[in-house]
Amino acid sequence: MENIVHGVVLAFNSRSHAYEFSKHVAPASATAFGEEGIFTCRAGDVAYILSEDGEIAERIADATRGHGASIITESRVVEVEELSDGNICVRYEQNGERKEIQGSQVVSTIPLTNLIKILKPSAPSEIIASAERLEYRSFIALGMVTEKQNILKCSYMYVLNRPYNRISEMNQFSPLTSPAGENIIMVEIPCLMNSAAWNATKEELFEM
Repeated sequence: MENIVHGVVLAFNSRSHAYEFSKHVAPASATAFGEEGIFTCRAGDVAYILSEDGEIAERIADATRGHGASIITESRVVEVEELSDGNICVRYEQNGERKEIQGSQVVSTIPLTNLIKILKPSAPSEIIASAERLEYRSFIALGMVTEKQNILKCSYMYVLNRPYNRISEMNQFSPLTSPAGENIIMVEIPCLMNSAAWNATKEELFEM
């Protein structure tokens, strides 16, 4: 796993833009457990912010603005319309006022169950019905406090054939994630909302 670049690539038609996290964040390491062995990313291959939550998003926002883009917050999208000229119009509400912005491409992270309802022209009824049957994967984060350090010898590891799929050692990301002298082992349990795991007590989760 050498020469790995971690980041985000946005691509539209033949154009693309890559944002490399390694140029903006601090180094760490990661390990993945597979059926055929253990795969580890060397220090420097994976990168994390050492300070407060949200800094990755803020630095991406700063880099985006540096390329001339604008970012609109505290707004709610109410309609996405395909115009006759092929452009897309996104209408949104901000501080009680309805506004709109147009573009040739739109990337949406709105859940499909919600996005399908604000498209114009409206989607066929069978498509809307299919979207409403979609279930989204949730996960439970179970944190265990310990005084032991460097338990995993990496930031996180993926595990197969277990109720949980990732274990993280928070102090490997940053010592700021735990009180002095303590460490947190975080276990991520993927599940559906209202499933047995979702409704389990913490004692039941520890027994999984």
